[in-house]
Amino acid sequence: MPGNVVSMQNNRMNLTNAEKEARANAGSALRREEISLHIPKSVLRDSFAFEAWKRIVGDLEEIELLDNLDSDMLGIYCLTLSRLEVLNEGYDEYVERTGTTATAKAAEIFKEIISCKKILLTYAEKLGLTPTARARLAVKKAQQREADPDADLFGEL
Repeated sequence: MPGNVVSMQNNRMNLTNAEKEARANAGSALRREEISLHIPKSVLRDSFAFEAWKRIVGDLEEIELLDNLDSDMLGIYCLTLSRLEVLNEGYDEYVERTGTTATAKAAEIFKEIISCKKILLTYAEKLGLTPTARARLAVKKAQQREADPDADLFGEL
């Protein structure tokens, strides 16, 4: 049975420069030269989700964050955003119509809103759309760029 996968930043083994380079090359081999996210049909049918998709993809153009494989997950995120918008509108209309938030129906809608927000936060974290997720990615990239200043002193083993 193979051992657990250990990322380079968590690796405690002593590796030669050649081994480090080989691992870095293997990681870069998993990157695509061109990324073209396909829009799920369900997102195309929902105008709010489609607008969210375009906005998010546009905002992420400069950041190498998503891959073609993330299309469905981003689609779910956008559809959930649309669902949240519908729930918020329904809640606002209900409160305006009844003049109170202290009813079982208002509580039920509010509970759905909270649930929807939790789902959104989970997907946003996985997609790297939250500040903490982006900060983790920035640290990871910075660690990859840092060269060992003493590497040339010791040579390869």
